Amino acid sequence: MKLKTLAFIAASSAMSVSAYAQTEYNLPVSNTANLSYTSGTDARTATSEVVTFNVDRKVTFNLSGPATADKTVVPGDTTTSVYTLTNNSNAPVDYAITPPAETNVTYIIDANNNGVVDTGETTITNGDTPDLIALSTADGATPSVSIIVQVVTAANAVDGDSTTYSLQATAVEPTGSTIGTPGTGIVPTDADA
Repeated sequence: MKLKTLAFIAASSAMSVSAYAQTEYNLPVSNTANLSYTSGTDARTATSEVVTFNVDRKVTFNLSGPATADKTVVPGDTTTSVYTLTNNSNAPVDYAITPPAETNVTYIIDANNNGVVDTGETTITNGDTPDLIALSTADGATPSVSIIVQVVTAANAVDGDSTTYSLQATAVEPTGSTIGTPGTGIVPTDADA
């Protein structure tokens, strides 16, 4: 008997992804313009005032997993697939993991990133409130975390039954945020604003 488990990954972010190296958030940058020119035979120079600004926050992240999470199972089987949530932002960001809609699916936050379900790790099941994961910047100690998706196949499952789940992460304001309310979605701002 063959049953299938199907998976979809969904991620929402407030900003677009960039392949360029990022400057740390809130870092002050000073800029001075120098001008040199000649008027006839008279060489002249001018220097502007120093202008300082702080680097804005750029929120980008990646939620990735196996190319296909389809698995062939028999009734009563428990299968797992491992996904990775990576903060590619230039600032610490928290991520809300939406609980699964299916009652036979559990998301496990793999605290030690070993790809194995260990005692005491946070589990997210149907009906739970979204769980927050704090991830530092790519330069920090915790830029990514593994999320294990565990699917339990019913003992009375029949050939052709399937489970489809959608693992979703949303970037939210981190604890201690001075920009917005911690735990709320990060709202993009217009560069011209």
